[in-house]
Amino acid sequence: MGSRKHKKTNQRLLTLFLIISIAIVSAIYFALNRPKEKGDTLQGPYPPTPMEEKNQKITLFFADSNGRLLVGEEREIEGHPSIADQVKECLHQLIQGTQDQDLSPVISPRTQLQGVFLDLDNGIAYVDFSAEISTDHPAGPEAELLTTYAIINTLCHNFPAIKRVQILIAGREEESLAGHIFIQLPLMPAWDLRSGGR
Repeated sequence: MGSRKHKKTNQRLLTLFLIISIAIVSAIYFALNRPKEKGDTLQGPYPPTPMEEKNQKITLFFADSNGRLLVGEEREIEGHPSIADQVKECLHQLIQGTQDQDLSPVISPRTQLQGVFLDLDNGIAYVDFSAEISTDHPAGPEAELLTTYAIINTLCHNFPAIKRVQILIAGREEESLAGHIFIQLPLMPAWDLRSGGR
């Protein structure tokens, strides 16, 4: 009689042990293999673009000799493993200015890129520049138009996932760079400003 009770107790303990073991293994498996949530990355649901560490061709837009249109200038830059790093490098090159004597820079070289945030769920890039992009800007609506859309066109041309761009100044949303072109919302590219069209 006692022997049977002892066997039943052992069986119950063994069953309980197996259930707990299965639960623990299942929890570990799902924890290791769960899909990332949207908040796990600044770049939305898309993983960083896989790239080899090699040079990458980009097109930067600068002002033409008349200061009325944007002209594309091809350049080769160092490759980066993520879209955010590629965007940063692209903007650094734009700030450094043109290598073509017939074109004009669109951003003061004293300007610093302070940050890049990509919301690829909605196809938006937020790019934050230091105050010099505004304080050093030449007067006039045409120059401001070209600066604004040189940034936007450059990013949308080189990164198909980016459909709109919002420019921030020193971490803040401002109405304009120099009083003429509204930038307080994400803007689409203006391909009609490109010399010869897109």
